[in-house]
Amino acid sequence: MFAHRLRALRQEKNLTQTELAKKMNVAKTTIASYEQGKNEPNLSMLIKIADYFNVSIDYLLGNSDGRIISDQELYDRLGLTDEAICSLEQLCNLSKLNEHNKKLLKNINILLSDYETLSAISDYLNSSLEDYQYAIVKSYVSQFGEDLLETPETKEQILSAEQWENFMLLNVQDVLMKLRKELKKGGQ
Repeated sequence: MFAHRLRALRQEKNLTQTELAKKMNVAKTTIASYEQGKNEPNLSMLIKIADYFNVSIDYLLGNSDGRIISDQELYDRLGLTDEAICSLEQLCNLSKLNEHNKKLLKNINILLSDYETLSAISDYLNSSLEDYQYAIVKSYVSQFGEDLLETPETKEQILSAEQWENFMLLNVQDVLMKLRKELKKGGQ
């Protein structure tokens, strides 16, 4: 795991093995042997590499999927992947640059704080034709408070793949439109 992580971190910074070797004060062959998994660094070199790339030693060794300690805490508490954390960090940095990105960050915060929206989007992304009846019943029950599983019409309802796709998209669109109206009310 260390070999893979070291190579990925080096490539993210667009460094050659020679350039990284110079920064670590070692021979290029040392970095190459680390990346090939032939050798592993001692503790002082691990610390030096971790500090340079701003990651934890646990991340370098594959004991953690969070690059830094706070990322590990986010992963443990929220289940956010390293890629999701990096994307959010990039967005936060970009939001300092222009107004569009500030609005984008604000909207992401609103989306993340609205369970109904996240649930609808998740249902859409994770849905398959086989579970359409569950989603339809879930939607109608939440809207009308009825147990539609008891009605024969619901049990026998069959939708085509296109109808299912439209239903799920309309559900997401409905939730997003409600959220948009709330945002406009709050902005006035």
